[in-house]
Amino acid sequence: MTKDTRAGLSINHMVLGDGSERALMMHCTLSSARAMAPMAMAFEDRFTTTAFDLPGHGQSGDWDFNGDLQDRVTEVAESFIDGPIHLIGHSFGATVALRLMSQMPERIKSVVLFEPVFVEAAFQRMPKLRASYEAEAQDFVEAIKNNDKERATIEFLKMWGDGTPWEAIPPNLRQSMIDKIDVVDAGTPALHQDAHGLLGLTGLANYKCPALFIRGARSIPIMQDVHAALVALMPQASDYAIEGAGHMVPMTHQAECVKLMQEFYQKSGF
Repeated sequence: MTKDTRAGLSINHMVLGDGSERALMMHCTLSSARAMAPMAMAFEDRFTTTAFDLPGHGQSGDWDFNGDLQDRVTEVAESFIDGPIHLIGHSFGATVALRLMSQMPERIKSVVLFEPVFVEAAFQRMPKLRASYEAEAQDFVEAIKNNDKERATIEFLKMWGDGTPWEAIPPNLRQSMIDKIDVVDAGTPALHQDAHGLLGLTGLANYKCPALFIRGARSIPIMQDVHAALVALMPQASDYAIEGAGHMVPMTHQAECVKLMQEFYQKSGF
C-alpha cells in the first residue's frame, strides 16, 4: 500500500493483480478499499487494479470538508488515470465512476457498477419517486440535523447496510462507522441533483462502451429505478439483479458478482 497526496488529500491506495489491462476500483462509504480487494484478485490475471480509500476511510487521511466530496474524490480518481482503463465501483464509488464516464468517455474501456446511489437519475425519470424516497430517508436526515451521529448511522444502515442488526456489529466497527457518518452526509448533495449534466445530452449519453450494472434484488426500491434510468442512457448497458442480495451485494454475494463480471468481460472481448 502507498499513501500520497492527491487532490490535496492524503490518499491510501494499493495495486492488486498483474494483468495486461488496467482497472480502477472505488468502494462505498463506511467501508474501505480492502473490502473489495478479494473481488479485484478474482481478476488478477486479467487486470492490474488500483484501489484507493476514500477520504476519511481506511488508511486515507481525514476529509477536510473543503468543497464538494464527490468533486474531490473525482479529482483523486482522475489522478490515477493516464490511459485506457476499466472502472469498477460500488455505491458512492460508483457515482464517481459515472462522473469519469461523462468527463472522459474515450478513456473508459468498460464499467461494472454496483448500485450507484445517484438517486437524481430516478427522480428525473419518475418525479413522483422523490417524495417517497425523501420520506424513507427522513429519519437519517433528522438525526444528522440533531447531530445524533449514532442514530444517523443506524438509520443509514437500515437503507444501505447488509442487514446485520446494529447490536450484532462489533463495538469498534460501530464506532468507526459513527465517526465517518459526517463524511457520508457530505457526499449527499451530489446524489440529489445533476450539477454536472450527467443526465443530459453531453453527459453519460456519450459513453458508448460496455457497462454492467449489478444490484441486489432486495435493495430499497429506488435502486431498480436508478439502474433503469442510467441503463437507458447507454447503448451497451445491461442491468442484473442478484436474488437474496441487498445494497452490499459485491461483498455479500461476491461469487455471483464475479461470475457475472467474468461473463461480461468475456462477451466484451477483455
